Amino acid sequence: MNRKNLLVVLVLALGVGAACAALAWHRNRPVARVDSQSISAVELSRELHERFGAEVLQDLVNQRLVARAAEEAGMTAGEAEIDAWVADFRKRPEARVLLDSGRLPEERLRRNLATVVPLYNLALQDVSEEDRKQYFRLHRSEFEELQLRHIRLGTRAEATELRQRIHSPADFLTLASVHSQDQGTRASGGDLGRVTRAELEDSFAKADVDALFSLAPNGLSEPLHSDSGSWHLFLMEGRTVHYEGLRRRVLEVMARPRLEACLEGLRAKARIEILLPSAQAISPQASPSTEVQK
Repeated sequence: MNRKNLLVVLVLALGVGAACAALAWHRNRPVARVDSQSISAVELSRELHERFGAEVLQDLVNQRLVARAAEEAGMTAGEAEIDAWVADFRKRPEARVLLDSGRLPEERLRRNLATVVPLYNLALQDVSEEDRKQYFRLHRSEFEELQLRHIRLGTRAEATELRQRIHSPADFLTLASVHSQDQGTRASGGDLGRVTRAELEDSFAKADVDALFSLAPNGLSEPLHSDSGSWHLFLMEGRTVHYEGLRRRVLEVMARPRLEACLEGLRAKARIEILLPSAQAISPQASPSTEVQK
């Protein structure tokens, strides 16, 4: 299931410079050795600067612009709001992989959210809460989410036999940890987090997805065949279908087409001098990427 998630992309884009910063305190130390030859932190830092310096500088400029505009508009993100975004972020399968693998430390996520969330709010400052709710009502099926666990198996016969052994959610968690072929979720009892219709329809027939959304809480699915050829059992632990539970997702989606124009407007009001020679070719309207990295 592929998640084209703008928040994930922005959070990663705003964290591009972390490796450069981490090298600052030990520039003269070796970072690798090839037989008797060392590669120094200075060499690595120079290479990172040449490859990514312009992009990192652009991210820093964007962060300063957003921080100033958000403070002037009273739209900075407080700790409680960041806490809520982090909790929501952890419910998204791909995001949780980034956090659990250490590729995106939570502290960096929090710092980046302190820029991303105000940027969303600035982009939608002329859109009322009622207009946002109306957008949600018109596109409800795109936002509805299921809290799912799954067991991935090789054949329908395996899935059918295993389903007969599941009599409770506890049975499902135990069997998932033993039999699921999905190594990424096996240890967590098949926990997929919150998944949308579109994400499920990337791998399963629409009729099967409709059947999942019709399950009662703690309902067990029939064996479902995926486009990759595997068979799945799903445990539907809960459903989120109301605006309040999906408000942050609505904010992301509505802000998406406005982000570039928002940053361009902030840049037009500021005096920006690019003093780094290798970065002077940067377009003054450059904005964080909204393309999902493959």
